[in-house]
Amino acid sequence: MLSLEPIVEWSAEAAVAELLDGANQRPPDWGKYGYVYAVELSPRRGSHRPEIYIGDTTKSPEERFQDHITDHRERRSGARTGAACVRQRGVRLAYELFKELNPLPRGTDACEAAKELRRRLEPRFEVCGSPECMGSRGFGRRDTLPSA
Repeated sequence: MLSLEPIVEWSAEAAVAELLDGANQRPPDWGKYGYVYAVELSPRRGSHRPEIYIGDTTKSPEERFQDHITDHRERRSGARTGAACVRQRGVRLAYELFKELNPLPRGTDACEAAKELRRRLEPRFEVCGSPECMGSRGFGRRDTLPSA
């Protein structure tokens, strides 16, 4: 059945006015975006400190951990999305190390948050992490941190 209401043409001004009038409420989690997470790793032979992997993601930490453990691959390219150290030696998510940081507010750089978490935890743990956020391939060494 056809509607007898007049057809209203779309305009940018009308769309902005509709957004600003309060009728379109944001979802409750709209301001939150991204997560930082830490994974406890089983110790390597000769390691004197506990080891952890630090990463950042737009998925939940639980989903990202599953991607690491199950050797998840990208649909198009077939590239692995998980880190080898987590796939081979990941034990559990270390919630006690990152729980208070999540979820990150929108506009926060998750990579910077991961670097800050690394700086905070390095005195107690041997830390590895995603190369994009953690510097060069020598994960866990203080000399790999980018100079500030």
